[in-house]
Amino acid sequence: MIKASEKLKPFKQRLKERLLENEYIQADETTLQVVNAHKRKATKKSYIWLGVGMDKYKVVYMHYANNRSAVVASELFKGFNGYLQTDGYAGYNATVQTNDMTHLSVLTTRGESLQI
Repeated sequence: MIKASEKLKPFKQRLKERLLENEYIQADETTLQVVNAHKRKATKKSYIWLGVGMDKYKVVYMHYANNRSAVVASELFKGFNGYLQTDGYAGYNATVQTNDMTHLSVLTTRGESLQI
């Protein structure tokens, strides 16, 4: 399995490059429980971070992380300078502030207005 992931690294990098070439990206992260993850208990949360290219390149980019830190978002979207749509999770704020991005957010199901 590790050999396969090593061979796919250039493909994954190219997908990320294509994602960041878009002008509009939708992003989200969700929990994932990984059984027998390296040095992690099965009760610990892991995360899949998603970036979806919405205009120039229709790319879905997934990234595994063992946390929901803003550092992960910063690494994922470093160099992007378009519209980033999220659910309002504050972990994206630093990324938006340090890059030339416009942050779009959505309304919650309770009708709460999130930043735009």
